[in-house]
Amino acid sequence: MVVGSAARHALREFPVILAFVMKMSPFSFVRRCLHASLLTAWLLACGTASAAERPLRVAASFSILADLVTQVGGPRIQVQSLVGPEQDAHVFRPRPSDVAQLREAALIVMNGAGFDPWMTRLIESSETRAPVLVLTRGLALRAAEDEAFGQKQEAREHEHEHEHDQHHEREHGHGDAHHGDAYGGMHEADSGARTERPSERTRADAHLHGPIDPHAWQDPRNVVAMVNEIVQALAQVDPDHADEYRQRADEYIGNLQALDAEIERELARIPAEQRRVITSHAAMAYFGARYGIEFIGAQGLSTASEPSAGEIAALVRQARQGGIRAVFLEGVSSSSLLEQVAREAGLSLGGRLYTDTLSTAEGPAPTYIDMMRHNTISLVKALVPQ
Repeated sequence: MVVGSAARHALREFPVILAFVMKMSPFSFVRRCLHASLLTAWLLACGTASAAERPLRVAASFSILADLVTQVGGPRIQVQSLVGPEQDAHVFRPRPSDVAQLREAALIVMNGAGFDPWMTRLIESSETRAPVLVLTRGLALRAAEDEAFGQKQEAREHEHEHEHDQHHEREHGHGDAHHGDAYGGMHEADSGARTERPSERTRADAHLHGPIDPHAWQDPRNVVAMVNEIVQALAQVDPDHADEYRQRADEYIGNLQALDAEIERELARIPAEQRRVITSHAAMAYFGARYGIEFIGAQGLSTASEPSAGEIAALVRQARQGGIRAVFLEGVSSSSLLEQVAREAGLSLGGRLYTDTLSTAEGPAPTYIDMMRHNTISLVKALVPQ
């Protein structure tokens, strides 16, 4: 960057220039004036460079999305994940510092579809004017399924109500429309990223957790779509570096496509009769639909819910009679329930999967790609006959 280079040069050369001026001028008053002028110019140059080189602040609701944004933004951005690694977004309780993070952010990224409804309250409390990117908007989301009992909850009625609310807002000029400017007022039909100002549409996502499965990131093809939205949003708030963001996004999309092929190839080793497993909660349906694995969630969609004794007994019966081959824990879930099911069904624990969160840097899943590879390896190890 030109300003940054000039500032570093000024810092390096300032003592030499000052010594030269002090020798050339015989008058102390002139020397002091020149000294002060040079010092002021140097400080201004350094201050301007510092402001120009300050990374763009982005707030993401949880660790997986924070990693996706980081992959696209690189060193140009500073990403704050409100729910950090090894933390459970389902039971997250926001802190006052989180409000400050949103207020200072140039872009806010959330999942939507009811996964992170507390973000809506935080956004409103912060009174931020930053655009909000809801990454599940426009994706083909799955209906939630209570897989422990094979009962699918129909989402169409709720989707219709949501669409009706959006249509009502557009008809009457509510919601996003009155926020229209360089970032806001963008609907799904618009070209470009689905960024918007905090509004009724963002608030509506809080009511979707139940009939809609929000864990869309478990299919890498959905993550490709998310990355394309992220790069467009970053380009809107920081157009000077749009080409750099696009280049990084294209490279990362190539890695995601390679990952998808790798997972498909590895899981093809699992025999058809070995492809049923129990997990802590129903977070793997997108993964299962993509790669042909049936996941049965003991806790439903949210780790905040607890099954009753009767539901646990039914799960154990299904595990015994339904060809279940393994029981997997999840990164942030308690192991006691799954240990009970495995013990009573005569199954062994197949390991720990990461579904709603990344691990810390020292763990097996510090990035999204690491997480997907770790889960694939764990499944193959447990389900492929030795």
